[in-house]
Amino acid sequence: MASINRHGLLPEKATGREKATWLVSRSQIVWAIAHTATKRDKAAIPKLLVYRVEVSRSKIRRFRRGVWRSFEPLRPIGCEPASAYTLSYPGAEPDWDWLAAEAEALDALTNGHFLG
Repeated sequence: MASINRHGLLPEKATGREKATWLVSRSQIVWAIAHTATKRDKAAIPKLLVYRVEVSRSKIRRFRRGVWRSFEPLRPIGCEPASAYTLSYPGAEPDWDWLAAEAEALDALTNGHFLG
């Protein structure tokens, strides 16, 4: 977190095949949390953070509806614990099994190129 606050989100630090920073629109945040938390060797939801960025459309490329990527460093304007989004459903716990299945389906469709 200290490094991100100091240097920003750096695509060259990506661990996936593609050196990019992956972004999602607000409507996809819960999916992205589930996608990330279900990956092998990734942190549990209470240890995840969601960074907010404001970025011009010219600096990002659309991957699919609600999912974007940037090949340039991005400066976050804020961050929140991922658990804040899991509590946003009024009176209901998110269906993590469904979200995990959706994450696996996306991985299958993209041949693993979206490495959250």
